[in-house]
This record gives sequence, C-alpha cells and structure tokens, in this order.
Amino acid sequence: LPLSTPSLKRALHFLPSHVLGYVNHPLRFSDFFMQAYSDNTTGGVVGVLALEGLFLLITEYELEYPNFYKQLYRLVSARVMHMKYRTRFFELLNKCLARNEMLPAHVVAAFIKRLCRCAISSPPPAILFVLALVSNLLRKHPECVCLVHRDPSTKIEDGFDADEDDPVKAGALQSSLWELNLLERHYYPPVATLATSIGRPEEAKAPSYNVIG
Repeated sequence: LPLSTPSLKRALHFLPSHVLGYVNHPLRFSDFFMQAYSDNTTGGVVGVLALEGLFLLITEYELEYPNFYKQLYRLVSARVMHMKYRTRFFELLNKCLARNEMLPAHVVAAFIKRLCRCAISSPPPAILFVLALVSNLLRKHPECVCLVHRDPSTKIEDGFDADEDDPVKAGALQSSLWELNLLERHYYPPVATLATSIGRPEEAKAPSYNVIG
C-alpha cells in the first residue's frame, strides 16, 4: 500500500533491526528497499534510510543489486552532510567503501573526489569524517594516490565531471584533490591539520583512522 513519507521513514528505520533478522524470507523486502533507495523526491533522506536495510540484504542474504554503488554515489551530496541522519549514513558509507576489497580504483577515486567536493561546504564534524575516510581509502587503494601526488610540472586538464552520477563515468582519476588545499586553510584547526596531513610520508606510517562504524 502507498505510505506517507513519515510512515515510510519509520518503516525503513524499524525493519532492519526488528524484522529482517526474524522473518523466514527477508529477501521478500528487496523490492521495498530498492524502490526506497532509488527515491530522490525527499532530498535523499529516504534513500539514506533505505541504505541500511539494502546493505544488510546484500551482505547477509546475498541479494544481487548491480546498481548499489551507483545509487550510493548519488546519495553523496552536500545536502546529506547537513542531514539529521548523517551519522548513520557515514557509518554505512564507511562499511560500503572501506570494507569492500573488490572496488576498482576509478570507482573509489570518484567517491573520494565527490566527498572532498562536498566537504568544502560542510560543517566541521562532517569534514573530519570525510578527511579521515579519504585518508584511509588512499592508503588502502594506492592507485588513487595520484589524486594527491600529481607532478607539478605536468599540466593536465581536470577530467572529473561533477555532474555525472555514475562513478564509473566520472573521470576522477584524471583529476586531483585541489579541495584539500582549501581545507588546509579552514577556520577550524583540526580540519586544517587533518587536511594538511593527507598524502604526507609520515601519514603512511601511522595507523588508519578509526572512522565511525
């Protein structure tokens, strides 16, 4: 039956922890979560709330959903950095990106680039999460280090398409993280310090950041 937006939000919040683990056929909820996950009519809030249940169905119950990371990429926006449910989104984003060993470098690079772009206009707590996650991803995927260590004598045309919603087509590996230079001048000292440390030789020797989740 059609659900009002408030009822849909409550259902998406309730189902993963109170229902999916107790029913005989959790995959019967797949269509419900996939429809909600692809919804963009409420500023991305419904998609963020659907992420938890969909991620659970994929990792625990072997749901096949090829468009998962494309939809996840679409959810990464400046808007979500100010959202009420951003902590939950950050937890799941960390699980989806940092714990998946099979993601190709160009997809990881697209997420890194879009996260840094969003961080420019985000509140300090969100920026600190983004920078910590970016640091961990760069160390886990050395193919993406070129985003930080471009030869300054070599001029390249920025190939990143900020309006592209498919990470495969975003062209992030043909870009650089110039956003870090802006964040190094941030008014909040912890943000400036963390932005400055990314890509430095001493960072590679330090343990990974304990990101949420």
